[in-house]
Amino acid sequence: MGWPEWWWRHKKPAATQVTGQFATYFSKLQKLSQDSSLWVDGAEPPSQQALTLAQAFMQQLEKDHFPPTGVVASGEGGAGIYFIDGNKYADLECLNSGAILGVISNRRDRPTAYEVEQDAGGLAHASLRIREWMTRS
Repeated sequence: MGWPEWWWRHKKPAATQVTGQFATYFSKLQKLSQDSSLWVDGAEPPSQQALTLAQAFMQQLEKDHFPPTGVVASGEGGAGIYFIDGNKYADLECLNSGAILGVISNRRDRPTAYEVEQDAGGLAHASLRIREWMTRS
């Protein structure tokens, strides 16, 4: 179960006072809302809802002490947070539609895609799934 629609209309990504390892990622999320040079050509710019979900996921990652490789605008319209370690790849895309999609891949076989619930539990589970994938031997 996700957050109610009225919540998205009133929720704005909070200005962060984050320092240290995650400051760069939170800053990039804020820049995605304003800097059109960061948007994917032909795709919608990230919506407030997508950026708020991405920020919530980044907060979960910070809590889990698991920094991503980077933050980008999604080619599907939204924001993406990705992880790369050798042939292992994972990402989480918070789309303008409100959907949250995850992908894990070993870059050889067909990637595994999955949907993530739009709530704190769903984001925590996605973080765990990505951490387990990226740290698996």
